[in-house]
Amino acid sequence: MAEQQMGRIDDRHAGDSGAIPPPLPPQTTSGLAIAALVLGMAGFFTIGLMAIPGLIVGIIALVKIDKSNGRLSGRGMAIAGTVISGVSIFFVVILAGMLVPALGRAHLEVQRTRCRVNLGSIAQATQVWSLYHGRNGAYYPPSMRALYDDGVIEDTVIFICPTSDTVHQPGEIASDYECLLDIVGEKIPVWLVEESVTPLAWDTKTDRHGGINVVYFDRHVRFIEGDDALEQVHREVEEWLNTYEAAKQEKAEPEEEQAEESP
Repeated sequence: MAEQQMGRIDDRHAGDSGAIPPPLPPQTTSGLAIAALVLGMAGFFTIGLMAIPGLIVGIIALVKIDKSNGRLSGRGMAIAGTVISGVSIFFVVILAGMLVPALGRAHLEVQRTRCRVNLGSIAQATQVWSLYHGRNGAYYPPSMRALYDDGVIEDTVIFICPTSDTVHQPGEIASDYECLLDIVGEKIPVWLVEESVTPLAWDTKTDRHGGINVVYFDRHVRFIEGDDALEQVHREVEEWLNTYEAAKQEKAEPEEEQAEESP
């Protein structure tokens, strides 16, 4: 009995020592790993759009390869695809951080240019009004609205500053600019205006770069920098108004004297 048991034990050990281990299942390359690598590389040519799915697919590929017990290969490609996707996204974020402010500045410059065009059109219309409605150039109009009412300006969009946040209704005649014509409120004799230095119209507030556009009677537009740019223009206008009132007073005194002397 003991001998039979010993024989069974010996046979079992003999079988174990001579047994051939079962073959490993054949390895296949993970399709997700390949896709992750391709998407990661494509991310550099698609502004990072393909890098986001590449990063996700790469992580999924790594998880599946680890759980496959050796049946899936391509771990290196999955890692490479994940890393390349991450690097691509990082560079896109850095690039966007540099481009967005530049695009914002470019957009503001376009708006500022359109503002200068509007102001130049107002100044040109003022000169045209003076020739056709101001006694052959003797007077400037009594208001900016007169430019529209008398048909010199046909599109009210010219009165709207592109940088303004004011919402205007279609067909509304409203201005985002301050104008010397509106401040005076009467026809201004041309001889009282020094065209190259007297402000005609200007922005009502400083833009995001800290400054305002100002157009003068000779139609040149100047950008005045500084948070106090509007105050500077107001001081120039106030000085001109003082001169204007003094000139009117000087003209009125001889007329009064003549009226008193006449029988």
